[in-house]
Amino acid sequence: MEPLPDDPAANCASLRVKYEKAVSDLLKALSSDPKLTYSSNDLTKLRVTLGSFDPEDQNFIASNICLFKPMSYEQIMEYSLDMSEQPEGTRDLCDNYDKLYQPPTGTTGSHLSDTMDYNTETTFLYLNRYYESSYKKTKLYPESLARTSKWDQIRDGNPFLDIPWGLLGGYSLTNQIPSWNVRADYEWQDDYRNLETIYPHMMLVIYTGAVTVEGELLFCELGCIAQAIRNRLQQKEFEKTSLFPVLIISLFGSRHGRLVQAKFNKSGVLKVRASPIYSFVRKDEAPWNLFLRYYACEPRNGPKIEFYDDEEEEEEEEEEEEGVSPQVPEYVSPMTGSNKETDTRAQALKHAPNQPKFEKENAPKEDETPSADDL
Repeated sequence: MEPLPDDPAANCASLRVKYEKAVSDLLKALSSDPKLTYSSNDLTKLRVTLGSFDPEDQNFIASNICLFKPMSYEQIMEYSLDMSEQPEGTRDLCDNYDKLYQPPTGTTGSHLSDTMDYNTETTFLYLNRYYESSYKKTKLYPESLARTSKWDQIRDGNPFLDIPWGLLGGYSLTNQIPSWNVRADYEWQDDYRNLETIYPHMMLVIYTGAVTVEGELLFCELGCIAQAIRNRLQQKEFEKTSLFPVLIISLFGSRHGRLVQAKFNKSGVLKVRASPIYSFVRKDEAPWNLFLRYYACEPRNGPKIEFYDDEEEEEEEEEEEEGVSPQVPEYVSPMTGSNKETDTRAQALKHAPNQPKFEKENAPKEDETPSADDL
């Protein structure tokens, strides 16, 4: 790898050129030869590496490798969902979540795809309702989890939407790859009154009926990461930064999910890390609170993250494996434009799952099932 110039502005510009070429080449490769899943060997040919991370490990969270710091367990437990304030569809979903699961056994073709897609959609609706409608009681007024997190849904008028969505649109390039749905695309704004405090980081919540295993990436996961970085690079608001991390809350068939984070390193290699795969088949066994902690995460920013040396990363990974706590860098607040269901899957349940808290409510009739429009 050629050494970067000492000047931060020149350093940033050099990296942007490198990342633009790398992500353009990656998107072209994905379009020309799409695969349902990508193994480590497949990814290596695309200049992508896939590692793993434990989303609850404190050494990882304190390291520069962690790009999105989750809300603490103690903080997330302060929020709850008052069922008495929820529409009937939400109450039905929460009370009948397990019954709404449709086993894929015996289904084939488009019916199988629809079944898998439906199962993951109900998981998304359940998780998203807790994120959007959970509150913490305070002396003055209830505090919303969604508002506290500072992640805002990208809406009409946002420059990001002026750029072609490409693979973020969820359109499959082949019949062998099930479609996917980007149900939420968030950006983080430190001060809601000041657009200059929007970070380049992105969080995507996607679901699909496709199935994968640990050690592989789904086409939609890799494609959405690449497309989000490509589009961020094209935004004028971020033309003076080379830092474009992406967090994906990925839900897939059949009712499983994981957390995926990614960014380019200084060699132009896309470094992707994925958590274990967790089961959401049964409500009481699913890690709702863990995923909510990352829904409400805080993006890591600043030169320590943007210009992180590959050699430092390797050393920190070794320290993490050995259980050595890395030094936590001083946090640098950014300003825009500145340099600142299988047995294999069941093993993931070793992480103690927690169901979100909610107020007690009379259960609805069992024959009433919610639709997406009711939530």
